[in-house]
Amino acid sequence: MLVPTTGSENNWFKNLARDSRIELSVDGFAIQSKAKLLRSPKEVEKVLDKFRAKYRSMWSESYYTKRDVYAEVPV
Repeated sequence: MLVPTTGSENNWFKNLARDSRIELSVDGFAIQSKAKLLRSPKEVEKVLDKFRAKYRSMWSESYYTKRDVYAEVPV
């Protein structure tokens, strides 16, 4: 799951809204997929709850300034 820090105003989210194809790469390994965009603030909070639990020591509430959307990327 990908959560843009500025929500639906984030440029990469706007780009995915126009064309949902996405490529993710790490250390030279890349996958291509189609992102599913979700526009539910309630669902975003559920996702952020998971982030909070996993990254407790590094978490900052101020990091995600608008919490209205997220993207799921099947791999």
